[in-house]
Amino acid sequence: MKTEKALESKRYRGPIIGLVMIIAVVSAAAPAKKAVGPLNAPDSLRPQKETSTKSGQQPAETLAVTDHAVSINGKQIRYKALCGLMNIPDSSGQAVASIFYTAYLRQPETEINHRPIAFAFNGGPGASSMWLHLAAMGPRRAVLGENGVVLPSVDSLTDNQYTWLPFMDMVFVDPVGTGYSRPAPGTNAERYYTVKGDIKVMAEFIRLFLSRNGRWTSPLYLTGESYGTLRAAGLGHYLQNTVSKAVTGIIFISSVINFQDIAFDPGNDIAYALAIPSYTATALFHEQLPSRTKAELAKSLECAEQWAMDDYLLGLSKRSALLAKQRTVLIDSLAAFTGLSRDFVRENGLRIAPYAFIRELLAKQDKTIGMLDGRTTGVNAPPMEPYGYRDPSMFVAAAPLTALINDYLRRELLFSTRLDYIFLSDHVNRSWQWSEPSSQGYVDESGELRSAMSVNKNLRVFAAMGYYDLATPYLSQRYSFEHLASDSAFMGRIRMKSYPAGHQIYTFIPALKQLTEDVEGFVTGKNRP
Repeated sequence: MKTEKALESKRYRGPIIGLVMIIAVVSAAAPAKKAVGPLNAPDSLRPQKETSTKSGQQPAETLAVTDHAVSINGKQIRYKALCGLMNIPDSSGQAVASIFYTAYLRQPETEINHRPIAFAFNGGPGASSMWLHLAAMGPRRAVLGENGVVLPSVDSLTDNQYTWLPFMDMVFVDPVGTGYSRPAPGTNAERYYTVKGDIKVMAEFIRLFLSRNGRWTSPLYLTGESYGTLRAAGLGHYLQNTVSKAVTGIIFISSVINFQDIAFDPGNDIAYALAIPSYTATALFHEQLPSRTKAELAKSLECAEQWAMDDYLLGLSKRSALLAKQRTVLIDSLAAFTGLSRDFVRENGLRIAPYAFIRELLAKQDKTIGMLDGRTTGVNAPPMEPYGYRDPSMFVAAAPLTALINDYLRRELLFSTRLDYIFLSDHVNRSWQWSEPSSQGYVDESGELRSAMSVNKNLRVFAAMGYYDLATPYLSQRYSFEHLASDSAFMGRIRMKSYPAGHQIYTFIPALKQLTEDVEGFVTGKNRP
């Protein structure tokens, strides 16, 4: 569930981080489910059956419709779940991909045209919507381990008291090559494994869903996590300029809209500076800063931010011109803010990348810490990949969620298929083309977001970030948004909030509760920026 590192100036391979999709689940106290079948759907939707087809044939669209209810603070909320595969046609009407989605629509459908609807997706690239779907915003969620940093004793779902369903409908979308989404037979899947190709096919899905379900006049929100935030930024621009559908708001969770801000490359000093406060937060959590206590988190982060962007960044810019005395002062300060030894800081040339930090901070205890959530720990046993499956913070959420998504879709939502649910695709991630043939530099969709907000004065942004996120450090996220524009009115439409959690903010229940309250205020206007 998570994000990335630039390996080349024109092509990126990133950590498969996957998290971004709004979820909605089924209540155990739900009323009896209806039979599977189309609901206000075109005649082409057939009863569920195996969806694989021979080359040249149209994939079969399928749809399961079930009724449910969830109890939130003693109030029962009824909702309809749509779980299906939708064909995405080309200009000739021939299907080129089948997109799997799960939609949750509150019942009864009064004022449906004015009820907000959000399309949500996780990141990777190569991640399904499993994380946001079953850990964050749905009517039901997975019961994770204590504070979201250990495995649960039993894999189980519960009514989600923090679902977004009370204030918006939700559609969780799995990109091509993830979940049950597949390219059509005879179609080259890699056409979708690009930044722009991915945005285009997701936009086409949104267009079709709005048309088939009569939601064109509903306030439209996009929700993305990790790489999904880059997708959301590009989608906001594409939907407005190509589909001519205005976007009301974009909700970013653990974002990366400009990869330069998290690319730990030689000469890209800004990324190293922006990561410092997250190191401070993590070192403080693990009691590796003897001069400070956990109660001093806010003050410690404020000091770290100021030092990183002033003294440290200036010192790095001097490089060989840095005087010996100045270098010593920087080494001492960097060690004090990160909990690392002076020797380690010196040996790494004053530049500490996250994948070095996670190995070194607790090395004396023979432990590594999580990239996605610095609060988690694992055995520091080589070889350790910079990102990926060996990340202990990835596993404590992915393991229970994978079991539950496979059971939930079939048993509670009655979706039947012989396809495997691909929760995280290393193939998609490794196949991803990060840049167009003629492009140069870092992948960056901040310009598209700026353009969309410039044209649409009603478009607002909410950005959520975690203090212990070492994959997309919170200061790097803030830096990206703060550099969208200098106009105060423009920036007044952007609200940013940090939480005492990691990349997967919602795995820590107090943070999930606050996140839901903040998003509700953002959507309803109670705390509108």
